[in-house]
Amino acid sequence: MKRILCDNKNRYHLDTGKNPYTMLNLASLQPGESGIIHAIHSEQALYYRLAAMGFRIGKRIEVVRSARFAGPLHVRVGSTDIVLRRNEAHQIEIASEPA
Repeated sequence: MKRILCDNKNRYHLDTGKNPYTMLNLASLQPGESGIIHAIHSEQALYYRLAAMGFRIGKRIEVVRSARFAGPLHVRVGSTDIVLRRNEAHQIEIASEPA
């Protein structure tokens, strides 16, 4: 059974028991790569703002473009395209399927 947990440090994550996936943060994905949102390590206000834009734990996310010089990331969650700051992307943990 999958459920969303929140610990005392405002880290929201997906409880799946044993995890066969490789964990990365969103900023480390290259354009064209995708994964499943596993955790969002942020304060509550940012978590709710991201959730309102469609960043929900367990949803598939794809990096469309990456700006030069550590600029923002253009990502796609479902059918929604969003541009994120790089520091916000570092707070989103992605589970990528094993090769």
